[in-house]
Amino acid sequence: MQEQSKTPTQKNKTTKNRSVSKKVVKKKKKKKSSGGAIFSILLLVIIIVVVAVLYFDVAGSKQILAQVLELDKPTEEQLAELETRRLDVVAKEEEQNGIIFTNNKVTKELEEKEAALTKIEEQQSKKKKELEDLQNEVDLENKEFSATVTMFEMMDAEKAAKAIDQMGDADAITKLLTHMDSEKASEVLNFMDYKIAAEVLSLILIDEVPPAE
Repeated sequence: MQEQSKTPTQKNKTTKNRSVSKKVVKKKKKKKSSGGAIFSILLLVIIIVVVAVLYFDVAGSKQILAQVLELDKPTEEQLAELETRRLDVVAKEEEQNGIIFTNNKVTKELEEKEAALTKIEEQQSKKKKELEDLQNEVDLENKEFSATVTMFEMMDAEKAAKAIDQMGDADAITKLLTHMDSEKASEVLNFMDYKIAAEVLSLILIDEVPPAE
């Protein structure tokens, strides 16, 4: 509706404006393309000039370029210094490794000695326990023997003699009688079997006789 309401003059102005806009856009595109082409041509010319200078060695350009490229190249002195530093680092690492190895060896030896000492302590502790157990057994036997001696001393001599005769072990009887009161032991001997009594008396005499010098 709006386009139909426009006058012919207005329509002509709109058409002219559109054509002008299109021409401006085309000119801008041409400028951009021409600017890029110029840059490419300049770059190509520079590359050709540089190649030509290097190829024909203009004003010693090759030597200058070589010097520029060798600016970062280390000298022989620098290489020698770097090698010396590398060798120092290697030597220090070997020294540290040697120290670590020595420390590990010493540590291992100390651990072995500690283990040996621990084993010895365990053996000593075991022997001490065995001696204590043996001593306890001896103390118990002595206590029981003392109780037996006291019992026979309190018994009637004749009854004690009969009981002792039944023991049958002359060494045990001798030990018992020698630990009894001497008077009581004499009374018991009088009631004992004469063969056992004679054997006991001979053992008593042997114990009492001092060894020959």
